[in-house]
Amino acid sequence: MRLLLLMTMPLVLVACATASTIVKEGPDSYLAYKQGATGFTGTAPLKIEALQDASQYCVGLKKEFVVVSTNEIPGGTLGKYPGAEVRFMCLDASDPEFKRPKLQPAATNVIELRQR
Repeated sequence: MRLLLLMTMPLVLVACATASTIVKEGPDSYLAYKQGATGFTGTAPLKIEALQDASQYCVGLKKEFVVVSTNEIPGGTLGKYPGAEVRFMCLDASDPEFKRPKLQPAATNVIELRQR
């Protein structure tokens, strides 16, 4: 029984995430999305996999990988699976936008001031 458990554990771990989806958002801008295969998958491994897939995508284009932003989507009840988004650019090394990224979390609330 213990041997069977040890043999099936890698299959369970491999099945924790679905394939990444990479979508072009602009001339050099892309979005990589990775969703968990179950509601029990953590968001950190999904984010790491999405970052790796995005990086490999840029390597395939023979360009440099630059992260613009990341977002982790927690799982929930009733089939809400966790996920991770990575917005990134694939740039030439000579591109002026190819520099050290200054990552900041996205605003979750926006306050609008109206003055009369």
